[in-house]
Amino acid sequence: MLYYIIRPIVRFALKLFYRKIHLSNLDNIPKGKPVILAANHPTAFMEPCILACFQKRGLFYIVRGDIFANKFYARILGSLHMLPIYRKKDRGYKFIKQNYSTFSTCYQTLANKRTVMILAEGTTEHEKRLRPLVKGTARIAFGTLDEFPDIEDVYIVPVGVNYTYADQFRSEVYIDFGEPISTRSFEQLYRENANQGINDLTKLLQEKMFPGVIHIENEEDEDVLEKLFRLDRSKQTFRPFPVVSMDSTPLKREKRLADFVNQLSAGTKEKLKEAVNDHFELLRESGLANCRKFEKKGNSFVLFLLLAVLFPVFFVGYIFGYVPMWHARFVTNRRVRDITFRSSILMAVGVVGWLIWLVLLIIITLTFKAWYLLVLPVFSIVAMYYLDVFDSWNCNRRLKGLSAEQRESISKSEKELDKLLH
Repeated sequence: MLYYIIRPIVRFALKLFYRKIHLSNLDNIPKGKPVILAANHPTAFMEPCILACFQKRGLFYIVRGDIFANKFYARILGSLHMLPIYRKKDRGYKFIKQNYSTFSTCYQTLANKRTVMILAEGTTEHEKRLRPLVKGTARIAFGTLDEFPDIEDVYIVPVGVNYTYADQFRSEVYIDFGEPISTRSFEQLYRENANQGINDLTKLLQEKMFPGVIHIENEEDEDVLEKLFRLDRSKQTFRPFPVVSMDSTPLKREKRLADFVNQLSAGTKEKLKEAVNDHFELLRESGLANCRKFEKKGNSFVLFLLLAVLFPVFFVGYIFGYVPMWHARFVTNRRVRDITFRSSILMAVGVVGWLIWLVLLIIITLTFKAWYLLVLPVFSIVAMYYLDVFDSWNCNRRLKGLSAEQRESISKSEKELDKLLH
């Protein structure tokens, strides 16, 4: 019950937390069938939250068992469809036995034609690459067939999860759903040789997940690729609404860039890195290095007037929303040392803080019958989008204010980069 109460709240929060949520090939999830969503795992909790909120079926998902240590929290987590998996390093051999209960719940859930999410890499790493998958997904799929031999099939859908900046507020997320894998198609091999069946299914899952994940093969290439991603995004048309998009183009563009750099020879890669760093030095000197988007179309003066007219709304909304947002950032910066938890804790603390803030607002409104105060949360949402538009307008202002010589240098640098990228 708690799951279905919390889900719409979290869905709304996610639409504010991210500038854009791109979901591609969502129709690859079989309808009315037992489904395992097998995803990579770059953050602590955001992947399950997003998948639970933006696909229609109720989602059960496996999480680290150590967060179930407190019985009270364990009940709450269970009511949110979380299923604990205990590892030796978390709480020792004693609790590993409890995993059998979780496996049994997974088998029953799948037999009831519901959906289970598994973070198939087994551990969390804040990086843009697909790591080797553990065998848990295949074991649960085959275990369901063992427990319920009359079940039609268990379908495993590979899910690629990608973030522009996984630890930051107002970033973007790209999620791709691959073609489902039939567990039954591996059943004969599994019956003849269980280990081989599990290994082969895991290998195929890895292969099918790979096209949906932005994979930077070498760590030393991360900096240059992040800069290339930023340059590419700044040139693309960005539409803020709807927040949830089914467009796979942004993922494909960044995936293509990563794959291109991965296959470059060492010499060519060094030339590219030098050209990218030189270009960003030019942007830094011009005050454009941190620009996220350039809106080259439209009348900048009209946009300026619009920003000026809306400034009072922005100011009031920003002041009203400052306390819960400041508190969320304070707790995250003070308490969170592991970068993989930053976005999850930032959003969780922010949601709780905003709920408390809204309750206080309602109490004040009812006490003083000041109904006009109920527009304050709307003003805060406007303020958030106002900042996005202002940043874009300000970057355009800086760009137009450059000298002819500076513009020529940046244009020449861009052309040199384009030659290296084609």
